[in-house]
Amino acid sequence: IFFLLFFSLLNEDGSEIVVAKYNYNSQDNNELTITKNERLLLLDDTCQWWKVKRVDSDDTGYVY
Repeated sequence: IFFLLFFSLLNEDGSEIVVAKYNYNSQDNNELTITKNERLLLLDDTCQWWKVKRVDSDDTGYVY
């Protein structure tokens, strides 16, 4: 699984935005397909799999 932070930014509201370094195709309904350089809102990073939300939509899921 190839999700790595390229860099992270803080949003004006203090939430963290992360940027995907690689493309990733989800393997099930809980995961989120992401593309390289896509910006994602980090919802939960307390586990190995991070819960993220697309910045431009309501799509949420887990990435590694």
